[in-house]
Amino acid sequence: MVENKIITDDLEIVIDNSARHLMKSNFQQAEEVANSVISKTIELKDPYYAMDSIDTLDTINEIAGLAKAKILYYLMTNWNDFGISNSFMDTVSSNIKMTEQMIKRYVKIWETIFVGDAVPEEIKAELQEKPINDLVPIMGALRKGYKIDDDTWDRIVDADKNPTIARIIRTDVYGNEKESDALFYILDKISGLMYVMNRGTRYPIAKLSLSAKDEPAQRAILRLIEKLNVQLVEDK
Repeated sequence: MVENKIITDDLEIVIDNSARHLMKSNFQQAEEVANSVISKTIELKDPYYAMDSIDTLDTINEIAGLAKAKILYYLMTNWNDFGISNSFMDTVSSNIKMTEQMIKRYVKIWETIFVGDAVPEEIKAELQEKPINDLVPIMGALRKGYKIDDDTWDRIVDADKNPTIARIIRTDVYGNEKESDALFYILDKISGLMYVMNRGTRYPIAKLSLSAKDEPAQRAILRLIEKLNVQLVEDK
């Protein structure tokens, strides 16, 4: 194995850069990175190693989202094993560069789509290759108790962008809403500006304080994002 190591201070994540590795899918790479971090966390009995790794993963952006989601889900479901008196959310949100609402969203995506049987196994394999932001509308529908039939799964798998997937979820899962009436909600992660899109036009409607530390504000923002099935973007 040809190894590349992402090293920050005392943190080291081993990445396989062999030709064999380069033929692997993004999801396979993300799982390998996540499993490496989880194994080291177990060995060290140190959840802070996992938290530091989550921030470091931004340097390998194409697989960072899924790897972060798996690591966060592992930490949440095994938190009591670390003997830390503070809660999972309080500790993690104060130690990584992700807001509480983003942590919850990543955990929910991994839990809802890749754990359990809500998604057929053959569909999971297809969804593994999509950017994590594309999975948000799917997670939202499944957590609300909606069932997705085989034909709709096929359309979702073939869709290439989050707005297309969101439209499929809205029309085929939530109900046949007329295209002219369809509203898509978008939130810029950098500026906090929120927009509504209709017929291809974007309209600014609000600005959210995404850096807010107060728990009621964080819960309100998370609830708004989930209820409106908001797509997160990063405008340059």
